[in-house]
Amino acid sequence: MFIKMWGGKNMKKLTFALVFLVGQLFAADNKVYLDQSGSNTQITVNQIGSGNNVGSSATNAKFTGNQNLVTINQTGNNNTAAISMLGTGNNTFNYSATGNNNAMTFACGGTGQSDKCNNNTFNTTITSSNNTMTINTNGENISNSLDVSGGNGNQFTMTLSSSKATNDIKTVGATNTFTVEQTGVAGTSGHYLKIDSNGSSNVFDIKQGGTID
Repeated sequence: MFIKMWGGKNMKKLTFALVFLVGQLFAADNKVYLDQSGSNTQITVNQIGSGNNVGSSATNAKFTGNQNLVTINQTGNNNTAAISMLGTGNNTFNYSATGNNNAMTFACGGTGQSDKCNNNTFNTTITSSNNTMTINTNGENISNSLDVSGGNGNQFTMTLSSSKATNDIKTVGATNTFTVEQTGVAGTSGHYLKIDSNGSSNVFDIKQGGTID
């Protein structure tokens, strides 16, 4: 399924149609490609089953605009999500994976687009084992949270080039690997990273660099 959306006065109607079409996707091998441009949009995708996709490594699902709320929930095994977002005002991206061997990549901003990922919030919830997640952000005032529970052997890579950003990680489980890099102007108090870990044999590789105001 491919859905392309633009902004405008009918955006709310388009939002409701989108939720009706892809709000509940059951069985296996469902594929959704979204290309959304506009503001004040709410998008929810629920995929239940195995082998489902939201976007792909070749064609990311794209969300462009401000004050958008995007929620993607994947329940099952071997699902993938590839997301890119551009916007400078109060966007929220929520992602949850319940199952094993799922993979999610997320990018906001990027080379030459550091002004396009400001004041945004990203929340990720992972339940179960052997999942991989890669997050790359480039902007200002970014809030990122990761909650991992009930699983082992997960791998998470977060590269956050952001000034005045916060990063909160909570994990319950064993043998999980976290690689976190924070760069950019760190504000008056430096970069903020909070880790709450409950489990054995977890690995944390933390790098922080940059100047303070």
